[in-house]
Amino acid sequence: MTPELMKVSIAKLGTSIQEVEIAVWSTAMDALRKAGFNLDWVVSVKRNWTVITLDAALTADDVLLISMTKVKGWLDEATATETPVNVLKLSFHIVKENQPEVNGQVAFTDDMSTFDIIKQVMNSKGVSLNDFKEIKDAEGNAVTFSDKLVDGGSYKIVISDTPRSDENYDEDDED
Repeated sequence: MTPELMKVSIAKLGTSIQEVEIAVWSTAMDALRKAGFNLDWVVSVKRNWTVITLDAALTADDVLLISMTKVKGWLDEATATETPVNVLKLSFHIVKENQPEVNGQVAFTDDMSTFDIIKQVMNSKGVSLNDFKEIKDAEGNAVTFSDKLVDGGSYKIVISDTPRSDENYDEDDED
């Protein structure tokens, strides 16, 4: 039995609109993967002109507008503020499904989004965001990109156990 499918449109500045067919209740991350986007370069996603997180569920005929970084490590002016920020000490684990865990703690500022923190943790460990599956807290509860991470918290980043086919992914697609 094949799952019920829906179509969504994806647009990136300077490119034509791309339409993809995905399963009903799929997320923005699922749609971008299907369209071949490198998730490591995604800065923001708007659904029907409203900013969403990558784990937001989509509905049929949604239109996604994608902003992507131009240069790796680029810091936009919106994040370069004079506002004082506090440091968050967080612990993350990046594990393949059904694999033993390793522990470590890293400091972040409390003005960073969950998505930005996860992206930075994965990139620093040499793991592509394209392999991301889910985030879990110390109790094993799912954490979404819209949730705020808790100071002193311990989190597990679960990545796909099977290598992802990158045949639709263009590494030079950086703008």
